Amino acid sequence: MAIEREWRDITMRTIVALDVNAVHPELDTFDYVVTWGDGETETLDAKPGNYKLYHQYNKCGIFTPLIEIKTDKYGCGTPTSPIAMDDAPIYVTGATLTINGSSAQSISVSSGSTVTFRAIPVGCRSGEVTLVFVWGDDTPPTVVTGAAVGVEIVQTHIYNDSYTFNFQLKVFGSGFSDNNFPVSTLPVRFISVS
Repeated sequence: MAIEREWRDITMRTIVALDVNAVHPELDTFDYVVTWGDGETETLDAKPGNYKLYHQYNKCGIFTPLIEIKTDKYGCGTPTSPIAMDDAPIYVTGATLTINGSSAQSISVSSGSTVTFRAIPVGCRSGEVTLVFVWGDDTPPTVVTGAAVGVEIVQTHIYNDSYTFNFQLKVFGSGFSDNNFPVSTLPVRFISVS
């Protein structure tokens, strides 16, 4: 069995495709299991041939998909050892984020209080990213360049108006065909100020 793909660096929530040439020396039909590396697996019933498999990575990190041919539905045939795709792993660049120690989508704070944002970049092959903290108020975004993967970056911000602000963290990486391409934009977080 051969596994190929044209991509190596992707963003979260990108749908990716693997081209698989599935063959087994003893079987005309067989099950194969795809372990995507992010905790998700799927079992497919197949005949020998070329297939295109699709998957969406919903978290950032470094993942190595594996494919293993199982036996046919009657238990016949010899299972193969798991096969890693060529040129693995896959880098899904992004960051983990907590606001005042919470990973909830919405938080409440008092007007004029300091809000602490902690981001840890993950999954970038080059080892460094640029983080852009978009506060959601009239304050210009804060840009942190050269943030090392796996190293926590702490930023603080004070919201003075009573309102619900839409905060967003954008992660830009290098090593892509378009340098400084926005690698990953984390989902909007709501900061309710009273």
